[in-house]
Amino acid sequence: MYQASDGSGPFEPGSDCPLNATTSTPSPVKVPCQEWSFAKDKFKRTAVTDNNWVCDDEYKIANVFFAGPCGAVFGVLVFNNLSDIIGRR
Repeated sequence: MYQASDGSGPFEPGSDCPLNATTSTPSPVKVPCQEWSFAKDKFKRTAVTDNNWVCDDEYKIANVFFAGPCGAVFGVLVFNNLSDIIGRR
């Protein structure tokens, strides 16, 4: 049995053990997104294709889905009270 501390095993420091490999692979270069090709077989136009909400503008899609429920909550709070005030005269 080989002991890790005595260095007498087949995989001594600096040997051909894959765990001792020190070769580094070059890291891939990130290229920023410039344009997007849309498949138009199901939809001819969408909000994303009309406004080109891709690449760096992708966050705008999440903003649209966040604004919808916020508008619904605002509408319920305001127009519910407004309809009670105007409708119960």
